[in-house]
Amino acid sequence: MRDGATDTLDAYTEPHDLLTRTGFGSLAGQPDVRKPPGRNDNRIGTTDTGQRVFAKRLEGPAEASAGRIRQSVTFDRILRGL
Repeated sequence: MRDGATDTLDAYTEPHDLLTRTGFGSLAGQPDVRKPPGRNDNRIGTTDTGQRVFAKRLEGPAEASAGRIRQSVTFDRILRGL
């Protein structure tokens, strides 16, 4: 798949299942789902419930991935002034 190409989520079940379980809806089959460039498996799109979402599946060891998520959350909080 090319970066930015439409994606049907066929091979992206973990984030898809999480979005569905948490009430955000499904990205599967949605026309605006995109895969932006990056080192992880990311998707951006509008779910079938109308929610705009960014889903990320981190690659690598769980401990390193958890540290990267903490870093991202901290950066987001700084930007939001929280």
